Amino acid sequence: EDLNGIVVRVTETLGKDGVAVMKVPSWAKKVFKTDMPERKSEELSFGETLELDVRGFEIATLRFCK
Repeated sequence: EDLNGIVVRVTETLGKDGVAVMKVPSWAKKVFKTDMPERKSEELSFGETLELDVRGFEIATLRFCK
């Protein structure tokens, strides 16, 4: 998105809490969970995959950074 990474939005559409599992690109050095306007953030730990707890109908915003 800004040449330093990308923003991904994960949407839970069934109304049930769960876990989203996604493969992390090899170029990603850090991943942050942010608010919708992408201002506040929390750094997430990950390996080759990232597990993200999501609530029913949540839209989670992730920023993958180089």
